Amino acid sequence: MSESPHRTTRATVVRAGRRTTLVALPAWCNGQILIPVETWIIMMATGETLV
Repeated sequence: MSESPHRTTRATVVRAGRRTTLVALPAWCNGQILIPVETWIIMMATGETLV
């Protein structure tokens, strides 16, 4: 059986906006690169609700 290409990792929110949230992954390039993620995805993953 082959290993899954997905892996759970820790993310740090650097800047949260209405539409886009910038996160850093410490395990990837020591957190030096910011990755844009749609804010609703972060909110669903953390159990937060839209206000």
